[in-house]
Amino acid sequence: MIAFRTRTLATGVAAAGLFAVMVPLPAQAAPGVGEPKPVDVVVLVDESGSLRPEGVDAEREAAKIITQSEFSAASRLAVVGFASDNGQGQGPVDVVCPMAAANTGPAREKFATCVDRIKIREPGRDDDTDFPSAVRQGLQMLRGGAEDRPKIMFLLTDGQLDVSDSPRWGGVADLRNRAAQAELDTLLARARTEKVQVWPLGFGAQVDRAKLAAFAAAGGQQLCNTGARRPEATVVSAPADVVAALQAAFAAARCAALSGESKAELPTGETTELEVDVPAIATYGSLTVLKGDPTVEVDYHDPQGATVPKNGTAGASTFEASGERSAVEVLRIKNPAPGTWKIGLRSSPRTPDQRVSARVLWQGVVQASVVVDPPQPTSGQQVTASVDIMTPTGAIDAASLAGLTVSVEMSGEGIKPATVPVRDDGRDGDREAGDGQFTGRVTVPASASGSLSFTGVVSGDGIVTDKRPATTSVQSSGASLYASVQAPSGERVSPGGSVEGVVAFANTLGRAVDVRLVPANLDDGTLVTIQPATMRVSVGNGTSQQKFTMTFAGDSRRGPAQVTLRVVDAGDDKIVYGNAAVAYTVEPPPRTWFWVGVSAGAVAVFALLVWFVVFLRRWAAERNVRPLAIVLYRDGRQAQVLDAPDRRARQFRFAVRDESGLHRLDLAAPGEYAYSLERRSGIYLLRPPDLPAVELVAGQRFDLPGGADQIGINDEGRRPAPGRPAPRPRSAAEPNDLGGSNDDDSLVW
Repeated sequence: MIAFRTRTLATGVAAAGLFAVMVPLPAQAAPGVGEPKPVDVVVLVDESGSLRPEGVDAEREAAKIITQSEFSAASRLAVVGFASDNGQGQGPVDVVCPMAAANTGPAREKFATCVDRIKIREPGRDDDTDFPSAVRQGLQMLRGGAEDRPKIMFLLTDGQLDVSDSPRWGGVADLRNRAAQAELDTLLARARTEKVQVWPLGFGAQVDRAKLAAFAAAGGQQLCNTGARRPEATVVSAPADVVAALQAAFAAARCAALSGESKAELPTGETTELEVDVPAIATYGSLTVLKGDPTVEVDYHDPQGATVPKNGTAGASTFEASGERSAVEVLRIKNPAPGTWKIGLRSSPRTPDQRVSARVLWQGVVQASVVVDPPQPTSGQQVTASVDIMTPTGAIDAASLAGLTVSVEMSGEGIKPATVPVRDDGRDGDREAGDGQFTGRVTVPASASGSLSFTGVVSGDGIVTDKRPATTSVQSSGASLYASVQAPSGERVSPGGSVEGVVAFANTLGRAVDVRLVPANLDDGTLVTIQPATMRVSVGNGTSQQKFTMTFAGDSRRGPAQVTLRVVDAGDDKIVYGNAAVAYTVEPPPRTWFWVGVSAGAVAVFALLVWFVVFLRRWAAERNVRPLAIVLYRDGRQAQVLDAPDRRARQFRFAVRDESGLHRLDLAAPGEYAYSLERRSGIYLLRPPDLPAVELVAGQRFDLPGGADQIGINDEGRRPAPGRPAPRPRSAAEPNDLGGSNDDDSLVW
């Protein structure tokens, strides 16, 4: 992420607004972003006889993805199969995964396996479609959760309501569907009262889109965040589209976002790689992998190329995987590294060809930190509200906020809630265009009195705002103390380095006041101190200034650092006289000797590379048998010369044939059991058939078995050394004695 780039930030108002009275604004704690809001989810899965095997397989995969990719460990989930009760003893519902929290690895794995119990009812055995019984079961399971917790019901079906053969819906077959529909309407009305969202998903030719849409419209309509989608029905034409459609519905209901699908073919015994993108604003991510076969192995690589653990921590990220022995595997990540993640898949030699795919479900739980200036306005006064967006890893750069909507909600006693538009274009009070800080101005209504709150709101796909209002109160005009903090912003600061600034005071209280300048709204891990610790503001009609120094600790968190500088009363830090938001990048300064070292290292690496290339060439030349020839000697005289094939090779294969008691040399045929010759840096390694290998030096001869004939080596790359005696012949039976000086650079004759 990129630190905000601004030149100078000075909070304050014009002279007419400098006389706001003391502000009882509570000091805010450092803005750690909270855990994702837990939800209660029930997945109702059709098991009626109209299903086909590919349909139930798709339902299983979809249910596994939802139960395993849910972000919050406090969420409760359940999966219920349903068909009908026609009197064959199976009943209309089948609770395959009871309601439970997926708060541990074993609990996640349990959901990965219990979903496999979803099955198609046998023909003629309670195999129709009883929607009311399924919805009733879902409502009952959702009733035990916390009152303010979102409740979501997904309904997967390939057909329509049909209980015409079910005696529990009355004795007259023609009236049973009508009675069931009336009960279904009552249950959906109860779902609305109990704030249970219903998200139907239909697939196949028998689905009635209008009736499924009525399911969604009749249930609860509560939204998970500003700008979120209301429950709606989805209809797809084929089972192959069920998984993607249910993922999209889950993302909408969960206020999450879903990446595009990455897919590939995975042949038997081969490997492949998939890629998914995680945005910088993501706080939680679930990488869902459809492996097809449970035996396919998966590993995950972050945008820097490092292989991440499936369970545990690495850097700022926490990982938890489930479904490794299932056809659907999910890796959940808290604080995922932004960028392109690569997913490696390996198939065993016994695994059939598979079509594999991956997507990432992500959610950004962000805090919109608001700074209000002046901190305690009067009625009718114009105030400036500035919003900075933060995640647990720090402030978010402007590029990551593209496409999102940012605003400020103003509420309080005596006024109607109002939305304050904010902008990041460098105009109308905004400090600089495109720096990631959004600013808006609003006039406090004349009717305002008492408490006044400003709350930052961020909306968009995948975004949930952790709302923490800046609360103040409206004061009447009169004597006051006002502080305007001026400090550079957007600069790079070394760990242990400092930034200097000035506080301008206007004190008309009629007495001297002791104040403190304190850091607030710090990113996690950002450590700063301010000197002097206390300032005394003298009485006077004009303004006074006092300098301060803000120092970042040596072990302060590297990267973007967001700080709110707050001037508070020395005796009561709930009384705030002024504040300002600044941002820096904490990182060591560039070092010139580093680049000298890099240059020297590059020269050394280049020299090593040149040496290595020369070495490889010499090594390859010394082992190339192309210049060699085998010489056959009979009665001490040269009888035949056999040249090696005219191509580069490390082995010269030849045969010694017996023709009427005489030996003859020939190139070996492919696969023939023959002699072979190799070069080894001045030594020749001869491998006769059925005999141990023999090491020869130039000039030595080898006695052929069964006669007086010998073979020697002619190396065109060598020249005879004059005045040296020819070496004596040697036989296969003699040991390899390389300690003497029989080495002769002459040709072997």
